[in-house]
Amino acid sequence: MRNNLVLLSAVLLFGAAGACSRALVWQPYADMSGDFSSEIPASWTSIDDPDLKRRPVGVVAFLGEMKAQDEGNPLGALIQVSRVTRGPSEMPAGEKARQAYAKAWLASPDRLFKGRVESLPVDAQKGLPKVSEVLLGAKTARTYEREYEHFNAAHMPRPVPMKLVDVVVRTDKAYYVIEYRATRDLFEKHRPVFERFLKSFAFGPSA
Repeated sequence: MRNNLVLLSAVLLFGAAGACSRALVWQPYADMSGDFSSEIPASWTSIDDPDLKRRPVGVVAFLGEMKAQDEGNPLGALIQVSRVTRGPSEMPAGEKARQAYAKAWLASPDRLFKGRVESLPVDAQKGLPKVSEVLLGAKTARTYEREYEHFNAAHMPRPVPMKLVDVVVRTDKAYYVIEYRATRDLFEKHRPVFERFLKSFAFGPSA
């Protein structure tokens, strides 16, 4: 996966300006596991595992305009769909491994759905802003936006200002996190792509 990111990053760094100046051509996308479908511009490249159910945490990402990269991690404009299993049969084997998995992956979304939206506290330590409720693919979702700085002292001369939107859905089987993140100077430019991605998003029968 990391090698794929490096190659895609190199291509997108050189081709981003021309691609973004042309009119977007939209195409349908369907996850191989049948969990979701949506629309994405043809110029946005699909990366990572196309089947969200191969691991306890499966990720599909779509890479748009590039600004830079950090050890193969793209810093630009990216839409990412993550499936975090809630089913015991899909979790790691062993009690300690399951506890570690729950702490790392389930604690934050569990907290988002702990109570009514208006009763959820703001977590200043993690920078979690006000949460609101929306519909995604006919399912109730909780969403928030936040700004942060990406910095790796070993490979980057200075922090890169970033911004993201998370839309989180809880089903009987998993949490689905649909995220749009971009450098702050590109965030509004590509936000319409994310909005159409959300508008065309549909869950499959296996979600």
